[in-house]
Amino acid sequence: MDKKIVIVLLICFMIIACQPTPETAAIVNKREDYLQEAGKKEEQFSVPNDYTKEADPNAKVLIDFHADVNYVSEEYPILQVRPRVFNETDLQSMCSYLTPNTALYEEIEPTKDEIVEQLATMQNYDGSLGSFVDVSEFDLLKQELIDSWNTTEDSTLLIPYEFDRKIDSPLLFVVNGFTEQGQICKYTMNPKSNQFAFLRDRNIFIYPANSVRGIDIDSPCIDEQNARTIAESFLEHFCSDSYTLAETDRAFVMRFYSKQETAWRFVFIRSIKNTETIRQTPYLRLDKNSLPSIGAPWPPELLIIDVDSYGILSIVWSGASMICSTLVEDCKFESFDTIIQRFDNQMFFQLSGQNIGADYKFYINVKEINLCYGLLSEENDQDSGRYVPLWEFVYDFGFENDAEDELDEEKIYFNAVDGSYVEPRVTNQYLFGILS
Repeated sequence: MDKKIVIVLLICFMIIACQPTPETAAIVNKREDYLQEAGKKEEQFSVPNDYTKEADPNAKVLIDFHADVNYVSEEYPILQVRPRVFNETDLQSMCSYLTPNTALYEEIEPTKDEIVEQLATMQNYDGSLGSFVDVSEFDLLKQELIDSWNTTEDSTLLIPYEFDRKIDSPLLFVVNGFTEQGQICKYTMNPKSNQFAFLRDRNIFIYPANSVRGIDIDSPCIDEQNARTIAESFLEHFCSDSYTLAETDRAFVMRFYSKQETAWRFVFIRSIKNTETIRQTPYLRLDKNSLPSIGAPWPPELLIIDVDSYGILSIVWSGASMICSTLVEDCKFESFDTIIQRFDNQMFFQLSGQNIGADYKFYINVKEINLCYGLLSEENDQDSGRYVPLWEFVYDFGFENDAEDELDEEKIYFNAVDGSYVEPRVTNQYLFGILS
């Protein structure tokens, strides 16, 4: 796939700082508001259970369809949502729940004990963590740690964190506390944000097991059902809306340079009419000359909870939202044939202009077409959004003669109401940055 010309966006599951919202949304190929058509449903929802179409062998872009068509309902509303901003009471309640009886402070500098422990784990490192640890940097890092130890005070400066203080900045703050287990916990939060994160021990790193290669991952010390009960208890306390468990995995945990107890990872996303909403994917291909008509007002809604035998190990809650109203009870869809044609047109438009040489043809094999929900911006209100039914095309992408394992899986989305090309995995702010 070296010849592929792409724009790649790496999206990580982590809390990011809020940035100023642009004055104008990045909307290209603007259409009439689809709500006008969405409310005119006159016939029952009808799509095939599968779709097959062979590629035109004379086309420069070869598109095969061998796709299952998946949906779970016949009624699809459009919902208006606003960001769920965690206020001082929300944050204080979550902190008390996660680390009860723990005093919290503004970000604490590394302590002498932490520096000594990190040096010790480096000294005793046995090479068992493979590519997760770069031993070539040890000598330089050891000297930096020794220098830091020499300049660190014996007693740690502690400034109590005040939940009710006036905050003008949208940036997320780091807050620390000393837990009953003797660790320093870490919160990342702001009472003006819809993002929140927690680490029971600020010195750990957590990776989903499906991203770890070459390391044996032990079984968690707690069974999956008990761990899930702990995670869902947090939801019951703080999430009144409908969240669905979308993924369960083990989580590989490191503390400095030593492997820790394996945790369970639970990924929750919003569900509407038993239909899951779209979440971020590791890589995203966007063509600057053919951008989607609209993006999301804020990052997709996602709640990740890691649990070990001691309880909740970490939380990442991003894009938290609350449903305000139902804009359309059961919306009218663009015809399925039109959606297929929009996909074909979009692929040809994005790829046919790329100069890859006469001996090569792009190849696309569509293997799934799924009806799901995505968060899209409202054209005239950047502080709200809409959950809208979208068609998701899941396809393998490469060149005509590539082996199956050389193809890359990609996804693209179309508004089910008007067929416009949309991208719920990135914000309007990101699209605006590409255009500027």
